[in-house]
Amino acid sequence: MKLKMMMAGLLVTALSGLSAFACIVQIRIACPNDTALSGVLVSIDGVGNAYTDNLGIASIDVQVFGPYTVRVWPGTLPAGATLKFDTKKIDVQNDAPPVVEFEVGGTFCSTPPP
Repeated sequence: MKLKMMMAGLLVTALSGLSAFACIVQIRIACPNDTALSGVLVSIDGVGNAYTDNLGIASIDVQVFGPYTVRVWPGTLPAGATLKFDTKKIDVQNDAPPVVEFEVGGTFCSTPPP
């Protein structure tokens, strides 16, 4: 009986260690003049999605190290904004992944931020 309890405790400890990893990938969408875009839908394939805030940043939790594709949904960009690339490949290898930046262009960017 005591061995069963010890084994169960070890199993719980091992499983909790497997799910302990989590990091936040931040995705920023802005013009070259730093005008940020809010309300733009971004996603990490197979993980989840989020909308950018008023600083142009969206945050998505990643639970497993490895390669991912980050995607911006062009249909959620404001009128006049364009993207050169709507996807980027990243490789999350530690708890501090890089900030993924997408640069937008077009008439939307002609007005400098306040």
